[in-house]
Amino acid sequence: MAETHTSALLILKDGEIRHEQYWPTGGRDVQWISFSVAKSFVSALVGGGGYGRPELRDPLKLLEDVSERLISRERAREVYRVAIPSDLTVDPSATAALRSQ
Repeated sequence: MAETHTSALLILKDGEIRHEQYWPTGGRDVQWISFSVAKSFVSALVGGGGYGRPELRDPLKLLEDVSERLISRERAREVYRVAIPSDLTVDPSATAALRSQ
């Protein structure tokens, strides 16, 4: 962390602080130590690419992801070959047609 001049680390998950750690800032030539709000905030979204062929994923799992806004309906159609109309249901016949291509 020293090479990035980091003085604090917060890890948030689901809106809760899961880890909080601070380091003294500055050195001998610094007259004061500041623990004020960070001058910069870096965020990283960590996720996995999954495994297996996307088009074999359970359509109901994709519907859940779309409902929770983790992926778009368009992405579900293009990548996972699942048809989810605007009423947020799975269209079984359209999904079967997409997956047969």
